[in-house]
Amino acid sequence: DDLEEIDRIVIEDIQPLILAETFEALDGAEASVDVATLAVFILIALGAVVGGGTALIVARQIVNPIVRLTNVAVELGKGNLGARASAETNDEIGTLANSFNQMGAARQRAENQRVALIAELAAQNAELAQLDELKDNFLSSVSHELRTPLTAIKGSAEILLDEDGVTEEVQNQFLTIINVESDRLTRLINDVLDLARYEADQEIWNDQPNPMSDIVGSAVAGIQSLAIQKHLDVSVSLDSDLSDVWCDQDKINQVLTNLLSNAIKFTSNAVRSRYLLRSHLPLVAPAVTPPSRSGSPITELG
Repeated sequence: DDLEEIDRIVIEDIQPLILAETFEALDGAEASVDVATLAVFILIALGAVVGGGTALIVARQIVNPIVRLTNVAVELGKGNLGARASAETNDEIGTLANSFNQMGAARQRAENQRVALIAELAAQNAELAQLDELKDNFLSSVSHELRTPLTAIKGSAEILLDEDGVTEEVQNQFLTIINVESDRLTRLINDVLDLARYEADQEIWNDQPNPMSDIVGSAVAGIQSLAIQKHLDVSVSLDSDLSDVWCDQDKINQVLTNLLSNAIKFTSNAVRSRYLLRSHLPLVAPAVTPPSRSGSPITELG
């Protein structure tokens, strides 16, 4: 009986209460779900509104500076080393912009140094080329100068060996030529040994007073053997009151000897040349006169 009473109480009294509370709970849950759903929609809407503003801020403070940095990097890559980024903020983007600018400045300095080095090397190459040209000209000149005294020595020796009945006076004349030209050869060889001074553009001139008679006489004596071989007669007349000449006698002698040697080399017919050198008078061209058939003296000029 007690059990049956308990079952009845459970079914009739308690079970309805439980069901009522359950339905009430379900109704509360549904209400909560509706509220949550509404809250989500509200948050989404707010997010959309706020998100648009946030996007503008992100674009303005992050994306745009990065785009500008990218453009600067492209310009630097193209060789525009003057391109610079604007560092408008003190954040990471600003720090990155400063780093870009420092890198560009460093590359600009390196480029300037490279250009300066290239210019310096070009100047040094030009100087070396000039020194090489000076050396080549010097060697060419010395080679030419060596031939003249050698020709004079060889010609004088051949005359002494080949001519019969050479008087003692003639022998002494050509032996003197051989001795003088040998000394000249020695000086030329010393000039070759001083090649470094020529390359450094430090040629030494031995300037001193020299009698005109010595300068001209030495040059004419040096070409006498060459003149005799071509059957030419070269003589010089000098005034006794000629002033001394301040010069390097060896170098002036080279010039005069070259002029006379070339004149003899390119003279095909037998002539007699007489050079008159006087003081206080205008220069007079040398007289070039064919030898007369009668052998009469050549008329002096002036």
